[in-house]
Amino acid sequence: MPLTWHKARRFGRVRVAAWTCHEHRVTFYELCDAGGLSFIRKTVQGKEQTTVLHSDPWPPAQARVMWIRVLAGLAR
Repeated sequence: MPLTWHKARRFGRVRVAAWTCHEHRVTFYELCDAGGLSFIRKTVQGKEQTTVLHSDPWPPAQARVMWIRVLAGLAR
């Protein structure tokens, strides 16, 4: 299942609730909460630059379902 990724949005306060290992990884993910919604932040580290993208925001329960799908390799 493909996710839609957008340039990182600016939120006043973001809490990272869960994350994948980022040591020695080119791409890692974080489950974030902000403003009553949740989203997945995807960071791609390159040699020249790092790109940060956000998924669509969802209600927290739906975001956790999507997070499990990302961890299981069922969504990207």
